[in-house]
Amino acid sequence: MAYAVGCNPDTDAFDDWWELAREELGGDDFGEYFDPTESVFAHIMNKSG
Repeated sequence: MAYAVGCNPDTDAFDDWWELAREELGGDDFGEYFDPTESVFAHIMNKSG
């Protein structure tokens, strides 16, 4: 699982991440599936700095 920057309920204050998520994504629950075998993920994971 990965959270957007500023929207991690384990590290960001509830009121902060809740409002940010509502502003960016609307009032609905949001989830997206990404295929981890796509080449873009290898590029991201192997990119340094």
